[in-house]
Amino acid sequence: PLPRSLRPSVRPPGFDVVLDCSGSYALYNWLGAGGTPAVGERSLAGRIERYVPDVAKMSNRYLNRDVAVVGCGFSAITALRALVDLAADSPQASLRVRWLTRRPADAAPYRRIPGDSLPQRDALSRLGNEIAAGAAELPANLDVRYTPGVEVSRVQAAGAGEGARITLTLTGRESGEESGSIEVDEVISLTGYRPDRTLYDELHVHECFATQGPMRLAASLMAAAGGSSGDCLALPAPGPATLVNPEANFFILGAKSHGRSSSFLIGNGIEQVSQVLQMLDDAEAARTGEAAKK
Repeated sequence: PLPRSLRPSVRPPGFDVVLDCSGSYALYNWLGAGGTPAVGERSLAGRIERYVPDVAKMSNRYLNRDVAVVGCGFSAITALRALVDLAADSPQASLRVRWLTRRPADAAPYRRIPGDSLPQRDALSRLGNEIAAGAAELPANLDVRYTPGVEVSRVQAAGAGEGARITLTLTGRESGEESGSIEVDEVISLTGYRPDRTLYDELHVHECFATQGPMRLAASLMAAAGGSSGDCLALPAPGPATLVNPEANFFILGAKSHGRSSSFLIGNGIEQVSQVLQMLDDAEAARTGEAAKK
């Protein structure tokens, strides 16, 4: 605790209602298995890119180099798409990519949605599946190798100095046994994000063990997803009751409300805010009405 002389003399203001809309993009998932860091990952955290990079602006980091892309969501295939475009725009340079995923070797990385209303999403899914099958039409100066069914168990510098290459030790996801290692210049880890729960650690928030989102909303979303095509656009909007937590007047809204799930859409967040404000208005009107009766 701070010495008494350094403690604030005025208590911070209290609030009647708190809307936690702080998102989940700031807290990334580790490379290692089971949500834990791979051995050595913390010490080399500054060498690992955790967000989709602007490879065109940072082309010197990727051209004529070996790059590992880890992950199998749409962030990963978006990064791969950008690397394909970079290679096409730089025919005098070469680019070598290792794409690492936990997906089984006998399953396509992406599930395509029949008649997808988002053609760009379908194009990304098709590209990912074609790369995995070795059927993609890629620039001649680009070499992409797909390695499914693996997890990263160790991250270590392959030499001394800030620019040293990085060695990733791989472990079979099913076997749990070491399956080799690769040495690269850059690592792009796009393994998803999770909510930072620090704000409500001491509050009564019932979380879903699977998504780390508020339980009522998570249960509603998972039930809806079980009967849908896997298209986030097809998910029905949960009602306002799913936004209520055991902690009175504390609401988790926006991307953070979906926890580790990537199914969130901006439209969902806008509707959530409207629903909560309407609930608060209704509650205030009810209190005012009761007070008038007295």
